[in-house]
Amino acid sequence: MVEKYENVVWIPVDEVKVPDGHRRADRKIIRETEKSIEQIGLLNPITVRQHNSEWILVAGRHRLEAFKLLGRSEIPAHVTQFDEGEAKLATLYENLCRTNMTKLEQVNGLKECKRIYQTIHPESKRGVAGAMARHNPATAVSSFARDYAEKTGMSVRDVNRKISIGERLHDQVKEAIQDTATANNLSELENLLRCDFDTQLKIAEHIKGGKAKSVAEAERLISKVHFWDTPAGKFRKAIGRARSALLLDNKSKESLLRQEEILRESYREELLVLRKQVDELIEMLSSPKQQQVTNSEDA
Repeated sequence: MVEKYENVVWIPVDEVKVPDGHRRADRKIIRETEKSIEQIGLLNPITVRQHNSEWILVAGRHRLEAFKLLGRSEIPAHVTQFDEGEAKLATLYENLCRTNMTKLEQVNGLKECKRIYQTIHPESKRGVAGAMARHNPATAVSSFARDYAEKTGMSVRDVNRKISIGERLHDQVKEAIQDTATANNLSELENLLRCDFDTQLKIAEHIKGGKAKSVAEAERLISKVHFWDTPAGKFRKAIGRARSALLLDNKSKESLLRQEEILRESYREELLVLRKQVDELIEMLSSPKQQQVTNSEDA
């Protein structure tokens, strides 16, 4: 197929430099792109920017890699005048349009897009834009969420929802769940945000280790583990071990029974403290002064 392009330049494939931080290419997508180019040609040239004497890739990583597999020596490219920040933003925008990204990758991508966008457009930061608009309505500027929504058709609410998850979820938690089903479920990611950081990590480890399939299930398991660490939980475990000791030798029985007695004594002391507090409260309520206050309130 004869490929026709307007306003493009043909660049040697080996001279296109992929910048650091560029998303790793997916081999499956490269193969699919390679077959498509063989059958119908390259419909959309790659995008590059020129920095000194180098061609820096902005968008089109899989197309570039497919051309290399096909043994092509040159590739058509649109040349932009983007600076480094604008180029990074364009690359992220293209990545976010891909259908094989997980929800976790999307929220991280939008978080990074917002950061770069606000570096390029500091006037769009929350507070700065509002102050400018209050003093002069004609200077009202677009937020990143609104700008991205206009470009993609996504609602501003959904953009902000995903950014919020990306900004609030800790990197350690993200790393733990990145290869699990939770990474592709926005509701589950939001459920994680209801918990404090330590609990988030515990939940993430339960899900990563296959002990739980959901945040709610992991929370139940953690609560159960916590109960067995309480005096009441230890007492119940000791009773269970003592009963099991019926099948053990006398030495094991004696050891378990001693442990049971120690826990019983600990539990008994807690109950005595609680009983003393209840008795003091009853005595206070039964005092003549307290009864007089109660009678005056009833009157």
